[in-house]
This record gives sequence, structure tokens and C-alpha cells, in this order.
Amino acid sequence: MGYTPNSLNTLVPEYRSGYLDTTNILKQFKRAKVIALLKPGKSGTEAVDYRPILLLSIPYKILERFILERIQPHIDEIIPVEQAGFRNNRSCEEQVLALTTLIEAGFQKKLKTSVAFIDFSAAYDTVWRHGLLYKFSKVINCSKLMGFLEGILANRRFQVYLVTEGLKFQFADDIAIAFQCKDLKDGSAILTKDLELMKTYFRNWRLKPNPIKTEVCAFHLNNRQAHDKLEVEFDALDRSLTFNEHLSILSKKIRSRVNLVQMLAGTGWGADAKTLRVVALSLVYRTANVMRVISGTVKSTPLQWLPALANIKPPHIRWKDALVKTIKKSVDYKSSLLYQMMLQTPNQRLKSRSPPVVYARTLISLGFDSAEEWRKEWASYTASNMKLLCDLIMEF
Repeated sequence: MGYTPNSLNTLVPEYRSGYLDTTNILKQFKRAKVIALLKPGKSGTEAVDYRPILLLSIPYKILERFILERIQPHIDEIIPVEQAGFRNNRSCEEQVLALTTLIEAGFQKKLKTSVAFIDFSAAYDTVWRHGLLYKFSKVINCSKLMGFLEGILANRRFQVYLVTEGLKFQFADDIAIAFQCKDLKDGSAILTKDLELMKTYFRNWRLKPNPIKTEVCAFHLNNRQAHDKLEVEFDALDRSLTFNEHLSILSKKIRSRVNLVQMLAGTGWGADAKTLRVVALSLVYRTANVMRVISGTVKSTPLQWLPALANIKPPHIRWKDALVKTIKKSVDYKSSLLYQMMLQTPNQRLKSRSPPVVYARTLISLGFDSAEEWRKEWASYTASNMKLLCDLIMEF
């Protein structure tokens, strides 16, 4: 729910006069507008078929930010290193890289890695409010702040608008429990025991795992056991970390997003190149088809020209750049799970493997620079008319 400048002026003075001391929250702050977008392939007959987008009062969001800035340092002190969600200098990509680094280290040690991927049903909607406040009181013992947070979380109102068409390693409510051993049976036994402990914790804190999205998987390079499965009642990646299944799902998502960019281009009413580039960087980024749409070139245009004309770095260079930045960030802060996994990574034994962390170390030692890498690659091309472009325009 939005507010005009006049309404903002009428709200702020009440807080300046000590309204916060009462731990009361203005009713206007508790009103929200929910835009419900229908998920692809869903019928729309159930609430879970929609993806909600919540629009809050702007003054309220500013107030929330003030409070967060005050309490964040105290909260960060007690959050375990395994949790990366909603934390500064941490990301989901870093957690995935930490897990794959552990698995790759297991390959080098001839160990099999058993992993349980746990997902929750409506995690944010079903948080036990009083349990959360109880935990908070153990960190910051302030009765006024507790009352204020209680007011924020209780008796909220919202309106829903339906839109039927529209586009341990822990991150927020996603958890992966991993264990390494020589025998898959040992992995099954340990995961089963750990999950039983997790069930007790979930029950005590009123959390509900999602059985559809909670899976187990074993990662190893033993082809004779390729079809063996973990005997755990609770496979997001394939056993040898080729990411084939993940990439197959991702390619389907990219195709739909490419179609969206092509629709924006249109014929007589289409968006300009700069707008298309911004949309592509947000939705797709890496496909040749999108680069052709942005640059307006024909299919016969050499592939090497497309990144230059669209002013988007080639995918493999962008990938290297992202990997190097992630590794450097974890080394600089030394407080991430990825950094701990890197310290435990053994010397490479299997020549057939190229773990991301080992590859990143090589790039860093060679002084990798994405802009310079692209320039060198461009200078090595032998396609016709390459000399028409004196220098590449780096991304802005």
C-alpha cells in the first residue's frame, strides 16, 4: 500500500512525539496489498498455485529498515556459519559452491557423500511467532522492542489481487545435510539418525517439511553403484555432479524468458536496444538468441560478434568472473562455510575432475581479469570484419 507525501507527513510526527514508546503500530502500517501471480503450469484452483508479491507501506518499510540496522549486528553474532540467507556478503551461489566443494573433496578421498535436501512448506507463513520472539528475547533483552516486534507480527491485514498470467548448508529455509563415508549403507544410517533429530526440532518449533521437495541423494564416482539409492525415508543433483537434470530444467525456463524478450522487441512498437539489454541481463543474460534480439542482427552474423554488439560479455568469461569474485569474497571475510570447505580441500588426485575451487585458484594466480580476457579473445578471432571494432565496450 503506497502513501502520498502528505500522508507521510501526518504519520511521522506521531512517532516523533514518542508514539514508539507505546509499542503500538499504526493501522496503516499493517495494511498490505498482495499480488498473486499464477505459477507456470498450475490450474489456479488452489492457493499454492500462486506466487504472492507483497506490497507494503513505504514509511513502514523505512521504519523496519531502521530497526533492522540496530539489531542486525547482535543477530549475526549468534547465527551459525551454515546459514547464509539474508546475511551480508553471503549468497545462495556460495552455499552451492561450498556443498559441491565438499563433494569434490570426497571424490578425491574415495568417499561417498550422502546428502538430504530439506525444504519447508510455506516456511515464512507458518513461523511460530511466539517461539521466534522467545528466541529474540534471548539475544536482545528489551521489553519495549519485544512489544514493538509483537505489534509488527500480529493482526496484519491484506488484500489479494489475482493475476492469472505472468511471468549443514542452509540458505534461508533450504537445508542440506551431508555426510561422507566409504559405504552408502553407513550414509543411509547416519542421515536417518540426523533426520530424526531434525524432525524433533521441527515439531518443537512448529516447522513443517515439504515431503514433495525433500529428497536424498548420494554423490560418488563408482559406476557399479550408479543405480544404488540411499535407504532414507526422507535427487536434486546427479551423483557425479554433472548438473544435467538441473541444466535441463534451467534450459526450459530460459526458453520462455527468451520468448518474452522477443515479444518486447516486437516489430513496429518494440523497445530500444538499451531497454532490451537491461531486460536480458535481468532474465536471461547468456543466450545467443537474446543477443541477436538486442543487436538486431540476422542469423548469419558470426557468434563471436554477438557479445560485442550486445555489449554483454561471453558466457564462459562471465562464469569465470563470477567464480573468481565468489572465491575472493569468501577469502576476504573468512566467515563463510565455503572458506572452511576450501581449507579442507585435499590436493587433486583425479585428473578427470576439475573442481571449481581448484580452477578458481588457478585463475586468481594468473591474475584473471574478465575485461582483458575478452579483449585477448576478441583479438584472436579470425572471422571477417573483426577489425571494424577497434575496442570492446565494457559492460556498464
